[in-house]
Amino acid sequence: MAPVPVLEFFFDIVCPFAYVASVRLRSLRAPGGVRIVPVPVLLGGIYGLTAAPQGKHASATSAMNMRKSSFVARDLQRTAERFRVKISYHPNHPVRSVDALRMLHAVSDPDDRMRLADALFRAYWIENVNVADHAVLLEIARKVLGSLPFDANSVFTDRRHADALTEATSRAVSLGAPGVPYFHLPATVVGTPTSFWGGDRLHFVEWELLKLSNNDAHVAPLPQLRLGSGNITTLPPVKQQLMMKDMSDWLEYWSALMPVPEKPYTLTWPTKFPINSVPAARAVIKHRLAASALFDAAWRDSRDISDAQVVAEVVAEAARKALGDSATEQELSAFLNKGDAEAAKQQLWENGRRASRAGCFGVPSFVVCECQHNGLAGCECGGAGLVWGQDRIMDVLVDILAGMEMGAGAVPMAGKL
Repeated sequence: MAPVPVLEFFFDIVCPFAYVASVRLRSLRAPGGVRIVPVPVLLGGIYGLTAAPQGKHASATSAMNMRKSSFVARDLQRTAERFRVKISYHPNHPVRSVDALRMLHAVSDPDDRMRLADALFRAYWIENVNVADHAVLLEIARKVLGSLPFDANSVFTDRRHADALTEATSRAVSLGAPGVPYFHLPATVVGTPTSFWGGDRLHFVEWELLKLSNNDAHVAPLPQLRLGSGNITTLPPVKQQLMMKDMSDWLEYWSALMPVPEKPYTLTWPTKFPINSVPAARAVIKHRLAASALFDAAWRDSRDISDAQVVAEVVAEAARKALGDSATEQELSAFLNKGDAEAAKQQLWENGRRASRAGCFGVPSFVVCECQHNGLAGCECGGAGLVWGQDRIMDVLVDILAGMEMGAGAVPMAGKL
């Protein structure tokens, strides 16, 4: 019988996303079973070691603009509602968690440590108790464990537990963690370890476990991720590396859900980056069918769609394909020349203003309007249905379209801790 796979769960109890993930782990889909090993880490320590822009003492949203931080608050609320996780933001958040984490390291049995971690998460995110108080921590431990597996008089000052927390934090960073929750699978079906950041990547964890249970690395088509000379220079190195891996993971995920394409699903980072997308955006306003072709040109074929001439070539190729081989040059010319260039320019400006009114701060963004207007031109709901990111299509966006409340009463937010 094959050994049960191990999943390491790196967390800090002051992180609301780690709390929600800890609840979701209880129903993790693992056909062959899984042994969860909880690893407490100091989130501020991760921020310090990775030179995070917010520094080691601040939250991640302190480095975000107000729109993005407000969206993150709503997104947290939606996620908690979707998975029926009760959450009450601590009035003194963030509360010092270092002693709670040291106490967790003093519990060597993984199952007991997970039970104690669950109790500490509840104490912080439901009961809002002071987890910096030693007496409170010891009372929680006694209720959960009965007899304590450590010396209550020295657990918070014992160098062994402090060093274990420091080592775990450093190890998380060495594995690529920019924050928590972070998940690490030491063994996969292809033999190499893999890691994922965020509770919204638990479906990737489940997918890896499914591959292990089937002993099959090709449960889904495996796309390629090729890097050109471009890079994401605005992000810290740890996040640059993680973002590239995350994009590769999503390519594999989406390729398993889509029909087999004419060309393999690949992503080539553009040689010229960032892209000046204005010529392409105006072209799509005139010829919507060219959108997919322009995406492919930029992100699969590494063609320079900042160049208006290249954009015109891609649109012409898409038009020939849409009209078919029997189309005449006259028909092709009429198709390409339809629409007014100045009108497309003005429409692009108006689209930007509409996106701003809806609260958009990045792309891809999706806005569900409840105002009964025809489109967003007269939208008055303030972007209550704003969803950001392709990683929210299959859950949050679908939930909203199905009638889920849009999270107007979002919890106060201090960041993705």
